[in-house]
Amino acid sequence: MLIKSNKSPKEIVGVWHLTTAVFKKRNIPLVDEPLEKLVNADMLPFVLRDLNKVARIQKTRSNNVALFIGIARFFSEINIVYCLETVV
Repeated sequence: MLIKSNKSPKEIVGVWHLTTAVFKKRNIPLVDEPLEKLVNADMLPFVLRDLNKVARIQKTRSNNVALFIGIARFFSEINIVYCLETVV
């Protein structure tokens, strides 16, 4: 679990900006108070589940983008070396 009940909505959105949609959907204000004080105890597990789903998706996307950039740089460097070898 990435996001825990002792974190505030403001902190969470600062790290995982896509979680803003969950807070809007559930009418939770983006304040500095921890979730455990803002959300009814019965609803807290469901809010945390939704927030963590979004956080995992965002993390996966970030990793995929970083991987794509790394691959693009790798092939770009190979292409540059190939061009230089061809010219020389």
